[in-house]
Amino acid sequence: MVVGVSDVSASGYFSLRHPSGFFEGVFNSLPTPVSGACIWAAGSLAAWYFFGPPRGFARTAPPELATAEAESTMRELIRDALRNQGRGFALDSQLGLSPLHARPRQDTPGHGGDLCAGSAYGAIDVPVALWYGGCDSTVPLATAEWLPAPLSPAP
Repeated sequence: MVVGVSDVSASGYFSLRHPSGFFEGVFNSLPTPVSGACIWAAGSLAAWYFFGPPRGFARTAPPELATAEAESTMRELIRDALRNQGRGFALDSQLGLSPLHARPRQDTPGHGGDLCAGSAYGAIDVPVALWYGGCDSTVPLATAEWLPAPLSPAP
């Protein structure tokens, strides 16, 4: 298997067997000005549909959310996502793929506990080939330099 550094954090989630994960991986690999513009366009269309002439929010919200307060909150959430032409939203999405940002700092014991990045990557038991581009806008270079150590099998 040959994967990019950011792909390893999902342990195969970004494969064609998982179309939503594949799309997410491709989308989050775009430079933030491009993905931000896509988010801005989609968010603007959603804002128009839900709060513009089609009044989609009023027609589709379940009864418990069909309130002026809920509509106002949704309008503010969409407005916030579109600030900076969607680039902040895009950057948050990309950082979520980096093992240094997406994993807890320590293992959480117990049923349903989460592993820190070192433990999670150390548990991968299939061969992995890493590649990294000097112009990668998704994964920080520090991640690419850090990742081989936890993936190496113990002696």
